[in-house]
Amino acid sequence: MDHPVPTQDRLVLVDAPSALHVRTARGTDAQASCAACHLRDNCVAVLADGASEAGHLLVGRRRLRKGELLFREGQACAYVYAVRVGTLKTAFTLEDGYEQVTAFCFAGELVGFEGLATGRHATFAVALEDSEVCAIPHAELMRLPPTATGPAPAARLVQAAAAELVREQAAKAVASLRQADPRVAAFLLALAGRMRERGFSGTQFELRMSRAEIGSYLGLTMESVSRALSTFAARGWITVSKRSIHILAADALECLSRPVGSALVREHCPAGQPQALAA
Repeated sequence: MDHPVPTQDRLVLVDAPSALHVRTARGTDAQASCAACHLRDNCVAVLADGASEAGHLLVGRRRLRKGELLFREGQACAYVYAVRVGTLKTAFTLEDGYEQVTAFCFAGELVGFEGLATGRHATFAVALEDSEVCAIPHAELMRLPPTATGPAPAARLVQAAAAELVREQAAKAVASLRQADPRVAAFLLALAGRMRERGFSGTQFELRMSRAEIGSYLGLTMESVSRALSTFAARGWITVSKRSIHILAADALECLSRPVGSALVREHCPAGQPQALAA
């Protein structure tokens, strides 16, 4: 699939101090502040505040239209990206042209650090909605010492990588579920949790990804994802309106997403319910 490539005038350079000076490629000056950013508790770049103590870090801010490419497979990895606004997906292309989705990335999360392993990106990243990212030069990032207010940025990068590893392990556990309905239930619950972490509702949210993209991520067909959502709606567990999801019975989804016989199912689900839900 072809994706539009960002143009140069969408790149904004941002200095590291808390009172940041911004200059666009067209020469328009503005002021920005990492200290005032709504993601400062989750963003690696914000640790560069107090540059007089920690050194100087130049961060590029890039706006992406829906469907626009952030980086390509095989592209040299010079930056890691912090999602400031919006949602992105990462994926790689199989020999038959099929796109295998590997992750969905939300505000406050990092994108592209898998490229640090070899120096080149193993996946491509594309915006699922109008988005904005901060491009952080990882070579400079790794050299910065701790600031007066927090650990070294490299330490936060390791923490972010560890969090991504935990998400990948959870995704593998979901993929091990044999039936489609439990996989989709687990996906909805995980998505709800990530929404809550960002201060949004964990029961009502928009799916920024398509059914086909969810299916690719879960190892299911688009039809299986659609059937699962319809089944949940018919049972009164959720309501669905296009991409709008309202979770009405999180406990039922939780029971369904756990293997039969697990401690959680034995503790929280009525006798016989897991078997009935998976039927």
